[in-house]
Amino acid sequence: MILSLLVLCARAYAQTSESKPPVDYAASPVWITMMNDTNANYFEVVKAYDAFWKDRVKPESEEEMQDAAKSGHADKDNDPHGAPLNQYAFECKKYEHWLQEVQPYIQPNGHILTPHEQLLLWQQHAH
Repeated sequence: MILSLLVLCARAYAQTSESKPPVDYAASPVWITMMNDTNANYFEVVKAYDAFWKDRVKPESEEEMQDAAKSGHADKDNDPHGAPLNQYAFECKKYEHWLQEVQPYIQPNGHILTPHEQLLLWQQHAH
């Protein structure tokens, strides 16, 4: 009885996960929300970021944007997808910081330890 219930649950889960349409990482900046998801897979976030920026010009740093604005050379052009070039400058900076922050907590399968798991790890090493 229990075994058949487990088999049915496994089939239902497999069908649910198979029926999801693939996410087009190049179409929208889903990497922004993925960074804030404690269940996100590191490799998927990096894949989403790279796919989004594949055919786009990455934004300038905040300092370069300020210098360009002061000198009157601010670039108002759009990328090939119509978004302002520097629209995601802050998010890119957050992404670079996120990469450094999660680095010690990435597991071989891409799972990033949750804050609770990080605390448990810290407690284990403190003793």
